[in-house]
Amino acid sequence: MPAAPSTPMPGAGSPALSPVVALSIVRGDILQAANRTKTAEILLAVRHPDSNPTHPNVVSVPTLRVPPVLMRSLVDSLERVETWPNGVAFYRFPEVRSDRDNGHHPVVFIAEALLAGKLGMAEPLEQGRLVFSSRLFSVTVGTARYTTENPYGSSEPIAMGNLLVSVLEGFDLFPRTNASYSEIFPATLAALERAKTAGDLSGLPIRLDPAIHPIGGLCIESTLNIIRHLFPAAGDPLAS
Repeated sequence: MPAAPSTPMPGAGSPALSPVVALSIVRGDILQAANRTKTAEILLAVRHPDSNPTHPNVVSVPTLRVPPVLMRSLVDSLERVETWPNGVAFYRFPEVRSDRDNGHHPVVFIAEALLAGKLGMAEPLEQGRLVFSSRLFSVTVGTARYTTENPYGSSEPIAMGNLLVSVLEGFDLFPRTNASYSEIFPATLAALERAKTAGDLSGLPIRLDPAIHPIGGLCIESTLNIIRHLFPAAGDPLAS
């Protein structure tokens, strides 16, 4: 779904915005200096056309619509550490771990709901074979554009939250396909950047046709914002 440029955030819980949370699921804790490299792997997915009629075959990160009150309470509980001129906001918080904290914490609740519901990881989560941590959240506001019939009209203003989820154990347990996604695969952060900014899909581990499998939308934009936040580039017009 093509996304309009981000605008200053009127509030992630604004009734004018539809709140959605995306997960940037990476292998290992890339917030640690020793692991902070663009060769780190992130989980990507191709939206299955049978279950995603608004964005069929789009390469994305997993997303979940959430109640406005949940988004608002989450944002209100976090410390904003950076805001870009275009309104993208970043929040840090003490490390949350799935093997220590539970669903009473909004970060654990949202991450586990998405991992179980969209990626079919309920069993590994219950058995403790999938362990994750999180310390970073962002909000990107933009507009989703739709070309197919759907309940939201031709466009929808979105507050796209993005939770960086570091998988400490069980990254290789993710399925390769399910009802939500026709392809689920890891790629390096660098390969994702090249695919989105330069249209170069050669770094991705599976063969995709850019005419059929566009890489875009607000969820990918929000993930690229996370990457830019972690790897600031001199002269980046978005972050300066």
